[in-house]
Amino acid sequence: MQRHIEWATQAQNELQQLIDHYQTLDPDLAAKFFFAVDQAMQLLAKFPKIAPRWHEHYRRLFLQRFPFFIVYCLTDDKIYVLALFPARDDAQKLSSMLKKR
Repeated sequence: MQRHIEWATQAQNELQQLIDHYQTLDPDLAAKFFFAVDQAMQLLAKFPKIAPRWHEHYRRLFLQRFPFFIVYCLTDDKIYVLALFPARDDAQKLSSMLKKR
């Protein structure tokens, strides 16, 4: 059974902010970032458990060539994307953020 992917509103906002940020630096970089996210989503759609459990019931999948990871959780019928998070940030900060979502 293939799960559908659903993005939390805050995760969608984070994605748009990151695309906008990269767009101001270099439009090609923004396109490459979007492509990296898209590739990760395609991978998750095919292999939802590709990323190991990381924090409680969450999983994280690192983006290729960008210092971010996608935080998600699985239900029986969907992949729920909770955040795009900087890889260099503190795990405590992420834990606090996830409790608010």
